[in-house]
Amino acid sequence: MEPLLLAGYGSIFVALFAYLLYMQRQLGRLERQLRDLQ
Repeated sequence: MEPLLLAGYGSIFVALFAYLLYMQRQLGRLERQLRDLQ
């Protein structure tokens, strides 16, 4: 596999993983806010 292609796929994977962590953190924050409203 060409190194440039591997670097491209790797960067996409890292970006998706970072986005998933960000969304998980946002969801946790939203759950805490909903729990506080109850």
